[in-house]
Amino acid sequence: MTDLGGFDDYEDYNNTEATPADKGSSFKILPEIGYHLSLSTAVGASFGYIKGYAALGSFDIADYKALLSTLISTAADTRSDDGGYHAIRLAPYLRYTVVRKGGFEIFADAVAGFNFIMDKSSDTNYLSLELCLRPGVSFAISDSVKLLAKIGSAGFQHFRNTDGDIKLTRFGLDLDGNNLMLGAAYYF
Repeated sequence: MTDLGGFDDYEDYNNTEATPADKGSSFKILPEIGYHLSLSTAVGASFGYIKGYAALGSFDIADYKALLSTLISTAADTRSDDGGYHAIRLAPYLRYTVVRKGGFEIFADAVAGFNFIMDKSSDTNYLSLELCLRPGVSFAISDSVKLLAKIGSAGFQHFRNTDGDIKLTRFGLDLDGNNLMLGAAYYF
């Protein structure tokens, strides 16, 4: 069985403590395609475009600003068409369904995510790698359509600029509301 679906996320933010004030919006459009190997195992990949602070992934923007303040502007203008963070993402995954009860499922994705991030305000490019487990739930609303939700991740993340002179690595657990993804999948 093959599925086609995707996730999106939208966030408005307003940091009045930043100088100058930092406000704007961030969004992700991440379609995915997958193939079921068995009733409880699937493989697939998500790919897409991310704009704004969401391009930085699960790292807290405050971590970047504190560590890389000379390279990543604290006033990144994500409101303009030509400024801010933009990313292209490719993330193959292996999905294992842990619980299946009626139309309800609990699953975990083992993800290897790659982001190519462009900071348009400084013409700097970054690469990020994510190896993680991401929990999720799904609910079948028909034989061919499921609603999905994923929240958080546990694993490894690495971020660096393309020159290689700045690197940031983190192991950890990230379970906050800013990492919630909602989506749908069509099975054919």
